[in-house]
Amino acid sequence: MATTLESENSRTDEDKAQMPNGKQGGWITFPFISGSTIGVGLAAAGATINFLVYLIQQYNVRSIDAAQIANIITGCLNLAPIVGAIVADSFFGCYNILVLSSAIQLLVCVVL
Repeated sequence: MATTLESENSRTDEDKAQMPNGKQGGWITFPFISGSTIGVGLAAAGATINFLVYLIQQYNVRSIDAAQIANIITGCLNLAPIVGAIVADSFFGCYNILVLSSAIQLLVCVVL
């Protein structure tokens, strides 16, 4: 019985020794995550508004129809991460999808 307690105590001491002393995660990373999310939201809203103006001025689409088209495209883009996660988990794996999506995003940035 004493050896069991000693082995449990030595295990917890080893676990404590392996843990770093600095804080990780939690509220320290909150400003970075929230700033990134706000930036992505602003960029998406700006792109949607520019797309709406482009549809109205260049393609002579009525404003209500252009708003509906923009909302459909925005909804599809908001569902894309869910579809990507399902495809990655079911068929290809995390790293293959990560490489593929990074390559596609790089191509989009180069083309635009």
